[in-house]
Amino acid sequence: MLNRIIFSNKVYYKITDLEFLFGLSPYKMRKVLKEQNIETTTLDGFGRSKFVLEENVSAIEVDGKITIVKTTIDEKIKEKTVKKSTTKKTKAKKSSKKKNEVKELPNDSAEKVESINEQDPERQKDFDELLEKGRAIGFKFYQADKMNIVNAIGAKHSIDLKTATLDDIERMKPYVADLEKAEVDLTGQISA
Repeated sequence: MLNRIIFSNKVYYKITDLEFLFGLSPYKMRKVLKEQNIETTTLDGFGRSKFVLEENVSAIEVDGKITIVKTTIDEKIKEKTVKKSTTKKTKAKKSSKKKNEVKELPNDSAEKVESINEQDPERQKDFDELLEKGRAIGFKFYQADKMNIVNAIGAKHSIDLKTATLDDIERMKPYVADLEKAEVDLTGQISA
């Protein structure tokens, strides 16, 4: 079995997998690649391992034989949209809308799944503004090496901007307000 790595929409093979494909030792495989001027590369996030692009594998000749390898990807993407309730244990209103919608989309489809964000643009705008303001203030604290203040305020409001969603907007408002107050204190300390 050959392991393939898909990186930046290109398929790569690890040199150790090519050793298995051609039945060579690691030393001989590297020697063959060097003699035939086959380009090898490292990929971000995969350490020092060397990889060969799939198109270059067909250029490798071992004992007068060439092995052609072609990868085809045929998969369908399933997206699931879940509508969360923002109210706390109140009587559920009957809605004609489905709570869970599953749409099967082919890879090249331009069709979009309607999201909750598209249903309320004003609320989305408020959320984006709060998120941007909170991140800007958090970055100032990061530069001042005072992230402990941001973490304490986040713990107080049980929120983290990295994982915040549109449903968290009511908790974000007092969180950002506390960040603004702390920013005033911070700038008073830094303005030396």
